[in-house]
Formats: sequence, C-alpha cells, structure tokens
Amino acid sequence: MVVGTMFTKQLMDGFIVPNINKPHVDFAPLAAIIGKMIIVYVFFDYFYIFIWNFFMVIIAQGTLKKIER
Repeated sequence: MVVGTMFTKQLMDGFIVPNINKPHVDFAPLAAIIGKMIIVYVFFDYFYIFIWNFFMVIIAQGTLKKIER
C-alpha cells in the first residue's frame, strides 16, 4: 500500500532521524503522524470491507439465480 509507505517515509524523515541525538524530544509530531495513519487505515479498511461484501452479495445472488433455473 502506497499510503503506508508514504507515512513511514514521513515518520522517518520528519521525526525519527532529526531527533536521534536530542535529549528532550517533543512527541506531538509523532502523535500527529500516527493519528493520521490510524485515520487512513481505518477509513480504507472499512471502505474495502464494504466493497468486498458488496461484490460477494452480487456474486452470491447471481450464483443462486443460476442454480434456481
């Protein structure tokens, strides 16, 4: 998934690498990136589950229609 790769790149380049040698780190940007990741993954998860179930219903109804004939 391209979105996951982009979030990982943003996480590494924007938070982890710049804060490697700092003694005090502000975790607000990390929390923001992780929050965005959660929102995107939950949205796409529900979206693809809906699409999968929709296609399964269409296929099952078509199969039952063929069996009845």
